[in-house]
Amino acid sequence: TRCDECDRFVPHGALHAGITMNREKLQGLYRTHRALRYALYVLAGVAVFAVAGFFILPPVVKSLMIEQAGKALHRPVAVRQIRINPFAMTMDVEGLSIKEREGAETFVAFDGLHVNLEAKSLFKGGVVVGEIRLVNPRLRMVRLGDNQYNFSDLLEELAKAPKSNAPTP
Repeated sequence: TRCDECDRFVPHGALHAGITMNREKLQGLYRTHRALRYALYVLAGVAVFAVAGFFILPPVVKSLMIEQAGKALHRPVAVRQIRINPFAMTMDVEGLSIKEREGAETFVAFDGLHVNLEAKSLFKGGVVVGEIRLVNPRLRMVRLGDNQYNFSDLLEELAKAPKSNAPTP
């Protein structure tokens, strides 16, 4: 606001007794305040990104992975732990186990899977994988009869799936 006596800018609510400021100082304070506000917005965004990536996303991905893989494979699926680092764009899956369709035997398992996405993924509009590391993979194949194996049901279901006319990427 302007002072009626000397026509100078005065901070809102301040007395004229020597507390007046010139226009340049007020504009500088406004710019600093605006820059601090934007910095706080950016910091809050980074904090939300970190909390979501480190704490919220892993249990959600684990739950979806167990549910969707179990439904697609018609077998019990278990995952010990999933860790996601949103800044490094990595995901680690520990202790994946897929049991036989009927029985307690393990069909497929691994101790660890590490997937590292490239930063290019953000700009390419698709996933660009930089590294995949599989630790201690295990596969149990059993012949059940003439041309029948413990995974034959998966192959039959895959063969029955409708073929897509979409072009291959």
